[in-house]
Amino acid sequence: MRRQEGEAGEAWEYDHVDVSHFLKEEFKVGAKVDACNGKEWCRGTLVGVPSRIPNKPQDSKWTIQSRSSGQLFVTDRIRHADFIQTMLAEVGREHFIGLVKNSLPPDLKTFKDQEFLFPDGTPSLAIRLRIKHIDLLQHVRDLVLSNELESNINKGLVNWQIHVDKTFFCKVFELELRIVLMEHPYQHFLSLHVDGDRLGWTTLPDSKMRFLLTIIDEAHDIFCTDGNRTFLEEKIEAPRQVLFLSSVSQNSFGAVDFPPAKKITMTQVVRSTQRIVAGAAAFQASAAEKDQIGSLCPAGPPLKAFLFESDGQLYENYAEHTVSALFFVMCIYAGLSLHKRLVLLVPNPDFLEEFRDALQRHFLTARLAGRNFKLISFTESLRMLPNVKVKQATQADNAEMILLDTVENAKGLESLIVVCIGLDQRVAGQSANQVGRSIIYQAITRAQLQAVIVNQLLRGGWLEFLGVTKFKSDTFNESTAMAETTTAAAEALTKVQLPSKLAIQVSQEDSSRREDARAIQRDPLKPDAVPPSKPMLEEGQDPTTAPEAGDKPGDKLVVEIKDSSVWDADVIDIKEPISQLQFDPRSPTGKAEEEVASLEVRKYRVSHCTLSLKF
Repeated sequence: MRRQEGEAGEAWEYDHVDVSHFLKEEFKVGAKVDACNGKEWCRGTLVGVPSRIPNKPQDSKWTIQSRSSGQLFVTDRIRHADFIQTMLAEVGREHFIGLVKNSLPPDLKTFKDQEFLFPDGTPSLAIRLRIKHIDLLQHVRDLVLSNELESNINKGLVNWQIHVDKTFFCKVFELELRIVLMEHPYQHFLSLHVDGDRLGWTTLPDSKMRFLLTIIDEAHDIFCTDGNRTFLEEKIEAPRQVLFLSSVSQNSFGAVDFPPAKKITMTQVVRSTQRIVAGAAAFQASAAEKDQIGSLCPAGPPLKAFLFESDGQLYENYAEHTVSALFFVMCIYAGLSLHKRLVLLVPNPDFLEEFRDALQRHFLTARLAGRNFKLISFTESLRMLPNVKVKQATQADNAEMILLDTVENAKGLESLIVVCIGLDQRVAGQSANQVGRSIIYQAITRAQLQAVIVNQLLRGGWLEFLGVTKFKSDTFNESTAMAETTTAAAEALTKVQLPSKLAIQVSQEDSSRREDARAIQRDPLKPDAVPPSKPMLEEGQDPTTAPEAGDKPGDKLVVEIKDSSVWDADVIDIKEPISQLQFDPRSPTGKAEEEVASLEVRKYRVSHCTLSLKF
């Protein structure tokens, strides 16, 4: 400093500032301040100041009385508490609240706003909303997560810019929803209790119980011919009312044997966006079910597909492309904590074990934009209590919990974002096709807002048509989107017949077919079920020259690429154009087109490294 003063002369002269004097003038006893109490910030009143300001800021001792608890604590970190008031004074409170109201749906009421301090010390203005309908709640959720609300408010500001906290909104949003705990195989009644930060349960003594209303969800799994429903007679006294909830499209085994009951058809979906409903419609079991269905939710984002051809290391390939899908999600929903909001669904336990190991290896090597992810199951997730503070939390405890489980374990559950991994199967016999169709339908419909497909491009598979589908970003229309696909293709391959009456007699042959389907669902990587990394070979055939399923020698045709307002499958990695489809829900007849008006061969390779440049 002395050398600089000698070289610069008068230009280097400055007035000394007494920091202690400045701080004492800025922070006087009785002032309202924000202060750090251990790991969290809170608002309080300054009741004691240091006699002198030490050289090291961390040695400063300010005494604060918490506004919420009234307790006194000593801290070395304080700051002014008038940040929000300064902003409102400059912008105008009425003007700012007006900007917020004009950015929200007109039939939504704002009835209270108050200053709020996040645990990390971020000052904010919390605005309470009066929401009367589930569709309005879904609409607000999409406005927040799409950044549309934040962008519209900021357009009306000049010198200030606000940020809408997506994670905090989701926490409040999730508290408005029901939390469901299911325990299979329903042999005992369970008593729940809190065990630290987890839910625990104990088995009650065997005895019958009486309920005013008995509700049985996923009833098609219980009332299939070989389903276990003895608990209805052994554990439950005759209830006054019984409600069976069932979906033909979620049924993997065809016929069911319901007791006589009045049938009521529910046609309005309240948890999934219109695009998710339209995308899943291609895999519905019957036209009758598809024609009646609709969604109360907003349009939502398109369903994303990551298709690839395997180089022989199947699980490593799946892990690599799943990481790419995670980067896509982190980019689209930047700022949103994925803690218990993202689910990875796989076909069976064997796939789960191999894939989990491969994915965790990729987590260690991939640059995840500073994020720390931990994989848990649905069972672990459902036992975790929300908003429970654990002292001395480790870095692992602070990780974002991502759910990784099988589609079977996801029944009756849902998540904000769902990634469907390795669910495709080759079109085969009726029993296998019924399982192949239903497992994809079940997985997609677990998503509330965003569904993503990650799959090896399987020639002759259920998802192959996505490789010849191109997203069009026109204004979305629900009826047009539903008309883009037909259930005729799925019906032709599964031949599902809706029961004309609730009591159905099932032959021994049907029962054996159902056993075959169960075996396929348990191990979809076997050759007769879900695709291995290479197609099945004829005896003596060279695996390096074997044609893919669906290809014919000398076949030169390719399938026409069609537009879709539902599916965004532009991120694909395939070497050869698709020449034939075994399942094409886009076609009115459910078969591939014989003639091609134009040929567009697309080959894209998008890795997580490319997407990470956006962070």
